[in-house]
Amino acid sequence: MNDLVLIVGGGPAGYGSALAFHNTGYKNIVVLESRPDMNFDLENSYPVGLNVRGKNSIKYLFKNSGLTSDLDKLGLRVDEWKITVGPGLNVANFQSGLVFGTSRAEVTQILYRETQCRNGDIKILFGHKAKSCDLEKREVVCETKSGEEKIFRAKCVVAADGYRSRVRDSLASQDTSLKVQQWPWLLKFRVLLSDVEPKTYLNPHTHYIQNQIYTSKFLDGRWSAGISIKEDAPEFLSSTNPSDSNVQELRKYLKKMFPKCLDLFSNEELKRYFTRSIFSGSVTKVSKLVVDSWAVLLGDAAHSAYPATGEGINSAVEDCMILQKCLEKTSNLEEGLRLYDKERIEDANALSDIAFAATRPTFKGSVQMVMLGLFKKFTGPSKEDMLFGKESAVTKRYSDIVQHWKQQTNWLGGPNFPTN
Repeated sequence: MNDLVLIVGGGPAGYGSALAFHNTGYKNIVVLESRPDMNFDLENSYPVGLNVRGKNSIKYLFKNSGLTSDLDKLGLRVDEWKITVGPGLNVANFQSGLVFGTSRAEVTQILYRETQCRNGDIKILFGHKAKSCDLEKREVVCETKSGEEKIFRAKCVVAADGYRSRVRDSLASQDTSLKVQQWPWLLKFRVLLSDVEPKTYLNPHTHYIQNQIYTSKFLDGRWSAGISIKEDAPEFLSSTNPSDSNVQELRKYLKKMFPKCLDLFSNEELKRYFTRSIFSGSVTKVSKLVVDSWAVLLGDAAHSAYPATGEGINSAVEDCMILQKCLEKTSNLEEGLRLYDKERIEDANALSDIAFAATRPTFKGSVQMVMLGLFKKFTGPSKEDMLFGKESAVTKRYSDIVQHWKQQTNWLGGPNFPTN
């Protein structure tokens, strides 16, 4: 009898779903990861905010693990997001105190560590890149780093391989009822990392967003600046050449866009900027999360978010927690997956709508933000309040947040959502 649970993708959704299956009695779990090894270095990552939704989801997946105490120490508390434009005009402040600033690498690492505390039942195969799957045969084809082709026959497949998911796209080519919509972010970003504890007057518990530069501090004392690269951005921001002229241009750019962050970074770090990865993505929306009671879509493969929403990792680990809760309700795997699709699809699509609106800002949206701020006493908390502000102490469903947002803004034309 084939009892293999095959998970494609070794990120938060991949490791989180491995824990969800193991917690519900599955003992033969394999995670395929295309990278040759697990690199948790900040140099290869970017900052994220772990909110109440995300932290509680991971605690549920950890059960009574000894790593729960490590989770409680993960990240630096974020009291406020301060948004400024131009030379320093403050246009918005979002209060929190409930979000912890960390990195994708650190969250992935603690989930990975927990998978290695499960009596060897969860196996991680690095250097295995999924190419396609076969619905009829219940198989996944992958290629190893040596070029060898391997075929895995599985009882269940989890597509947790990101917004460019090959498993999801292969499923969609075989099941016409799986519709996949994607919209590019329209920006990329690259990260600068400081030395430990550089001299600065910036508040370590404030995240600064000024002129498309997101500056924040990690718990280890290093600061990061995520630099947005839009289609009309200067070419040197995307360059891989750490030439003196490019470094000088970068220095001038930082001085113009957010001068307070310039002193955080040494000249050597400005050079390293040009060797770092450039991150990008697409907003993703799918018609269903479970295909033929065999494959389940999780994380970015199902609802790729957008950095400004702050929900990428948080929604991914919540996917895994909700999957576990659905599997706990029945001993029948197919029924558990059907329950998950029914329980989660509305929220997954709502998250996609929130992300789409963030990637396509409009004048109407700017007016709405101003008006909702002025009349907050009457209109109630904003979606930002409910996602990562004071209101996020009690986690609300994404679909409920979207419904509240629609009600708030109907008199102003409503949110800018995709047309189906």
